[in-house]
Amino acid sequence: MIVKLKPLSLFKGSALPRSDTIFGGICWGLAILYSENLLVEVLQSFRDKNPPFIISSSFPWKKDTYFLPKPLTANIDPGNSPEEIKKAKGIKKIQYISSEVFNRLINGEPKIYLNMKEQDTMEKIKFEDIPHNTINRLSDNSEHIFYSQEGFIKDGGIYFFIKIFDRSLEKKLTGAINWLSERGIGGDSSTGKGHFTAEFTDEELIKEPAHPDRSINLSLLYLSKEDKTLMKSEKEKCSYELVKRKGRVESAYSPSTDIWKRTVLMLKEGSLLPVKEGFYGENVIVKDLSWKIWQYGYGYMVKGVMS
Repeated sequence: MIVKLKPLSLFKGSALPRSDTIFGGICWGLAILYSENLLVEVLQSFRDKNPPFIISSSFPWKKDTYFLPKPLTANIDPGNSPEEIKKAKGIKKIQYISSEVFNRLINGEPKIYLNMKEQDTMEKIKFEDIPHNTINRLSDNSEHIFYSQEGFIKDGGIYFFIKIFDRSLEKKLTGAINWLSERGIGGDSSTGKGHFTAEFTDEELIKEPAHPDRSINLSLLYLSKEDKTLMKSEKEKCSYELVKRKGRVESAYSPSTDIWKRTVLMLKEGSLLPVKEGFYGENVIVKDLSWKIWQYGYGYMVKGVMS
């Protein structure tokens, strides 16, 4: 299922919302709309390696085009002519490619990179420094000006994938996502940032090949011991980047002043791994207060031919 989000405001941050951020928001929605007991049951299912659903990070859409992260592969044929070599170097700057190019790439067309049109690619989303000021409530005077990074996609928005295995949760998950869209995703949601309207569609965006040799990750991925063992045994099939994630406990719903979660290393979206039966990744405890705080780390994997 695709969750397509149409922006109603700017969203705060230096990147689009990633899988762990979206998961955290959905969890709060389940607890607030339904019950904390439901949330505990859902989190236990993840802990038992039986996730009731998995999600991807968010990616941009613009007009009629959905974009996906460029797979982190070194197998880009630079060609022979100066023009081809220049184009191959420019590919490094691209962060997103259209779903059409992505599908052709994962179905064994590595040279599609050299035939891409301008509308098939998107570099990093631009986030602008927006000025704000704080007001002294006693004097009504402006105290100081500060800046925060905020973004907006013209003629578009963002979307993410959700795959639901426990069908009894489907209505509750859509309810939680609608709540999250209205409440706001990311920072400064209480002042109107990160608000969206959500649309749900069963459109089949990705066309996987019949005989894949790689898994491509579309979420932040926290590797399990089993994952690491597999990767060591098939190193030649791995191409990935690591990213550090350190977040804060959601202060709107938590009375704790000890807000910082521990830093974890995760694999970036677009990483390539060997094909694996079952799930990649696991959730990990990043804070232990009077309750445990879990970071989402399951991989949303699609399969492809990347040899």
